[in-house]
Amino acid sequence: MRIIKRTIGVILVPAVLLLTSGCNTPGGTTSIITVLTLATAITAGAIMTHINAEQKAKLEAQSPGTLKTIKHNDDVYQQQKEASRVQTPGQPPQPQTPAPPAEALTPLTVDDIKALDSAGVKKAVIIAEIKASKSVYTQADITALQQSNPNIDQAIIDCMKNPS
Repeated sequence: MRIIKRTIGVILVPAVLLLTSGCNTPGGTTSIITVLTLATAITAGAIMTHINAEQKAKLEAQSPGTLKTIKHNDDVYQQQKEASRVQTPGQPPQPQTPAPPAEALTPLTVDDIKALDSAGVKKAVIIAEIKASKSVYTQADITALQQSNPNIDQAIIDCMKNPS
Protein backbone atom coordinates (compact mmCIF):
# COMPACT_ATOMS: atom_id res chain seq x y z
CA MET A 1 0.00 0.00 0.00
CA ARG A 2 2.88 2.32 0.79
CA ILE A 3 4.35 1.81 -2.69
CA ILE A 4 1.01 2.54 -4.33
CA LYS A 5 0.60 5.80 -2.38
CA ARG A 6 4.17 6.82 -3.20
CA THR A 7 3.66 6.02 -6.88
CA ILE A 8 0.43 7.99 -7.00
CA GLY A 9 2.22 10.92 -5.38
CA VAL A 10 5.10 10.68 -7.84
CA ILE A 11 2.61 10.78 -10.70
CA LEU A 12 0.13 13.35 -9.39
CA VAL A 13 2.47 15.99 -7.96
CA PRO A 14 4.41 16.63 -11.19
CA ALA A 15 1.21 16.44 -13.23
CA VAL A 16 -0.52 19.04 -11.05
CA LEU A 17 2.55 21.28 -11.12
CA LEU A 18 2.76 21.03 -14.88
CA LEU A 19 -0.93 21.66 -15.39
CA THR A 20 -0.90 24.72 -13.16
CA SER A 21 2.37 26.14 -14.48
CA GLY A 22 0.83 27.04 -17.84
CA CYS A 23 3.28 25.50 -20.31
CA ASN A 24 2.79 27.55 -23.45
CA THR A 25 3.65 26.84 -27.02
CA PRO A 26 4.99 29.69 -29.18
CA GLY A 27 1.44 30.37 -30.37
CA GLY A 28 0.28 30.89 -26.79
CA THR A 29 -1.87 27.77 -26.43
CA THR A 30 -1.47 25.39 -23.56
CA SER A 31 0.66 22.41 -24.47
CA ILE A 32 -1.34 19.46 -23.20
CA ILE A 33 0.72 17.08 -25.33
CA THR A 34 3.87 17.89 -23.34
CA VAL A 35 2.05 17.26 -20.08
CA LEU A 36 0.59 13.97 -21.28
CA THR A 37 3.93 12.78 -22.66
CA LEU A 38 5.65 13.54 -19.38
CA ALA A 39 2.89 11.90 -17.33
CA THR A 40 3.09 8.78 -19.52
CA ALA A 41 6.85 8.66 -19.19
CA ILE A 42 6.67 9.03 -15.41
CA THR A 43 3.98 6.36 -15.12
CA ALA A 44 5.55 3.95 -17.56
CA GLY A 45 9.02 4.34 -16.13
CA ALA A 46 7.82 2.80 -12.89
CA ILE A 47 6.87 -0.58 -14.40
CA MET A 48 10.04 -2.43 -13.36
CA THR A 49 9.79 -1.01 -9.85
CA HIS A 50 6.41 -2.73 -9.47
CA ILE A 51 7.77 -6.14 -10.41
CA ASN A 52 9.33 -7.62 -7.30
CA ALA A 53 12.50 -9.74 -7.15
CA GLU A 54 10.58 -13.02 -7.05
CA GLN A 55 8.56 -12.06 -10.13
CA LYS A 56 11.73 -10.96 -11.94
CA ALA A 57 13.37 -14.29 -11.12
CA LYS A 58 10.33 -16.19 -12.43
CA LEU A 59 10.33 -14.14 -15.61
CA GLU A 60 14.06 -14.68 -16.06
CA ALA A 61 13.62 -18.43 -15.69
CA GLN A 62 10.37 -18.84 -17.67
CA SER A 63 10.61 -16.10 -20.28
CA PRO A 64 13.86 -14.13 -20.41
CA GLY A 65 12.66 -12.46 -23.62
CA THR A 66 9.71 -10.92 -21.80
CA LEU A 67 11.96 -9.54 -19.07
CA LYS A 68 14.27 -8.17 -21.76
CA THR A 69 11.29 -6.48 -23.47
CA ILE A 70 10.13 -4.88 -20.21
CA LYS A 71 13.65 -3.64 -19.42
CA HIS A 72 14.06 -2.30 -22.96
CA ASN A 73 10.76 -0.42 -22.77
CA ASP A 74 11.73 1.02 -19.39
CA ASP A 75 14.96 2.31 -20.95
CA VAL A 76 12.94 3.90 -23.76
CA TYR A 77 10.56 5.48 -21.21
CA GLN A 78 13.58 6.89 -19.38
CA GLN A 79 14.87 8.40 -22.64
CA GLN A 80 11.46 9.93 -23.28
CA LYS A 81 11.38 11.32 -19.77
CA GLU A 82 14.80 12.92 -20.22
CA ALA A 83 13.84 14.33 -23.63
CA SER A 84 10.58 15.83 -22.38
CA ARG A 85 11.89 17.69 -19.35
CA VAL A 86 10.02 20.93 -18.93
CA GLN A 87 11.84 24.12 -17.96
CA THR A 88 10.79 25.26 -14.49
CA PRO A 89 9.60 28.89 -14.39
CA GLY A 90 12.14 31.22 -12.76
CA GLN A 91 15.14 29.03 -13.56
CA PRO A 92 17.72 30.16 -16.09
CA PRO A 93 17.31 28.39 -19.43
CA GLN A 94 19.35 25.25 -19.84
CA PRO A 95 21.52 24.98 -22.92
CA GLN A 96 19.79 22.87 -25.54
CA THR A 97 21.69 19.76 -26.45
CA PRO A 98 20.20 17.49 -29.06
CA ALA A 99 18.67 14.43 -27.48
CA PRO A 100 19.79 11.09 -28.81
CA PRO A 101 17.19 9.47 -31.02
CA ALA A 102 14.78 7.48 -28.91
CA GLU A 103 14.61 3.79 -29.55
CA ALA A 104 11.30 2.30 -30.50
CA LEU A 105 9.11 0.64 -27.93
CA THR A 106 8.79 -3.12 -28.20
CA PRO A 107 5.15 -4.21 -28.17
CA LEU A 108 4.16 -6.93 -25.73
CA THR A 109 3.21 -10.19 -27.37
CA VAL A 110 0.52 -12.55 -26.15
CA ASP A 111 3.34 -14.78 -24.87
CA ASP A 112 4.74 -11.82 -22.90
CA ILE A 113 1.35 -11.25 -21.28
CA LYS A 114 1.11 -14.96 -20.41
CA ALA A 115 4.60 -14.85 -18.90
CA LEU A 116 3.84 -11.75 -16.83
CA ASP A 117 0.59 -13.29 -15.60
CA SER A 118 2.19 -16.63 -14.73
CA ALA A 119 4.99 -14.82 -12.88
CA GLY A 120 2.36 -13.26 -10.63
CA VAL A 121 2.72 -9.69 -11.90
CA LYS A 122 -0.33 -7.68 -10.86
CA LYS A 123 -2.94 -6.94 -13.50
CA ALA A 124 -2.54 -3.17 -13.05
CA VAL A 125 1.15 -3.45 -13.92
CA ILE A 126 0.43 -5.62 -16.98
CA ILE A 127 -2.24 -3.17 -18.13
CA ALA A 128 0.11 -0.21 -17.63
CA GLU A 129 2.77 -1.95 -19.71
CA ILE A 130 0.30 -2.77 -22.50
CA LYS A 131 -0.81 0.86 -22.64
CA ALA A 132 2.66 2.35 -22.34
CA SER A 133 4.15 0.08 -25.01
CA LYS A 134 1.31 0.96 -27.37
CA SER A 135 0.77 -2.71 -28.13
CA VAL A 136 -2.04 -3.59 -30.53
CA TYR A 137 -3.76 -6.97 -30.57
CA THR A 138 -6.03 -8.69 -33.06
CA GLN A 139 -9.15 -10.56 -32.05
CA ALA A 140 -7.24 -13.76 -32.87
CA ASP A 141 -4.51 -12.76 -30.35
CA ILE A 142 -7.10 -12.12 -27.66
CA THR A 143 -8.95 -15.38 -28.37
CA ALA A 144 -5.68 -17.34 -28.28
CA LEU A 145 -4.81 -15.81 -24.90
CA GLN A 146 -8.23 -16.59 -23.45
CA GLN A 147 -8.08 -20.19 -24.70
CA SER A 148 -4.58 -20.81 -23.38
CA ASN A 149 -5.19 -18.98 -20.11
CA PRO A 150 -8.90 -19.05 -19.21
CA ASN A 151 -8.18 -17.42 -15.84
CA ILE A 152 -6.66 -14.27 -17.35
CA ASP A 153 -8.22 -11.21 -15.74
CA GLN A 154 -10.98 -9.59 -17.79
CA ALA A 155 -9.47 -6.14 -17.23
CA ILE A 156 -6.35 -7.27 -19.15
CA ILE A 157 -8.54 -8.57 -21.99
CA ASP A 158 -10.47 -5.28 -22.04
CA CYS A 159 -7.20 -3.33 -22.21
CA MET A 160 -6.00 -5.51 -25.08
CA LYS A 161 -9.23 -4.74 -26.95
CA ASN A 162 -8.92 -1.01 -26.33
CA PRO A 163 -5.45 -0.03 -25.06
CA SER A 164 -6.11 3.71 -25.24
